[in-house]
Amino acid sequence: MKTALITGTTSGFGKAFAFRLAQLGYNLIITGRREDRLLEVASEIRHNYVVEVFTLCFDVEVFVISNYKCDKFYKLNGSCITLFCTPKKSK
Repeated sequence: MKTALITGTTSGFGKAFAFRLAQLGYNLIITGRREDRLLEVASEIRHNYVVEVFTLCFDVEVFVISNYKCDKFYKLNGSCITLFCTPKKSK
């Protein structure tokens, strides 16, 4: 089974991607800045789809995922990771 890492999943495009990929059977690693919303989205996905959902609460603008870390995660989990970086709304 494939795994997708999706940033900004508490609303907008990120949330829509998360639900669509769950519908397609992807296990998810979802991130967001607001823990309450993140946990709510994870709960909704788990309720509607038979997939695993892991949450990470952080601001993606502050946190940088290096290629080395992604390679390590891929090797440790033995699964394909698809990364969707969703843009922040302009101010």
